[in-house]
Amino acid sequence: MNNEIEKAEYVISRSGYSTIMDIAALSKKSILVATPGQSEQEYLANYLMKKSLHCVWTRDEFSLE
Repeated sequence: MNNEIEKAEYVISRSGYSTIMDIAALSKKSILVATPGQSEQEYLANYLMKKSLHCVWTRDEFSLE
C-alpha cells in the first residue's frame, strides 16, 4: 500500500488517526471522508480542513464522479 500511496498525487481515505499519520509521513495531499457517527474522525477531519492541510467532504457530499 505504501508504494501506491507514494505514486499517488492525492489519497482518498477515511479520516482515521492512523491513516492521517501515514499520509502526513509521506507528505501527500488528501481528500478525507469521515465515517458518519465516528466523532473522532469527524473532529480530526474538521480540524485539518480548518488548518488547510486536507480537503474534507462528508459521505453525502463525496462522489468519485
